[in-house]
Amino acid sequence: MRHAAEYGLQTPVISAVFDAYFLDGRDIGEPEILADIAETAGMDREATLRFLLSDADTETILAEDELARQLGVNGVPCFIINRKYAVSGAQSPEVLVQVFDLANQDETPVHSD
Repeated sequence: MRHAAEYGLQTPVISAVFDAYFLDGRDIGEPEILADIAETAGMDREATLRFLLSDADTETILAEDELARQLGVNGVPCFIINRKYAVSGAQSPEVLVQVFDLANQDETPVHSD
């Protein structure tokens, strides 16, 4: 997804990955298969394969993974609000509204008279 983002193709690539895995039963853990999938979504297959076989962005990806874990991401979907609150799993609209209200209170200045 990081490589696809460079080309603005995250949505078609993730859709193609989901289709390949859930509909076609393909092994999306194989770089060659991911490169084939990326190609169907409009990316250059060989450039994608080189990226996947390299260490490019490894440190950044690991740092983002660590941040997500620190924020409490442990499932999907996961919504992170104001880089402070994490809501994991399918939640009711009421739960999301409560978190939005809480985040909004953080942003609202308190006036003391």
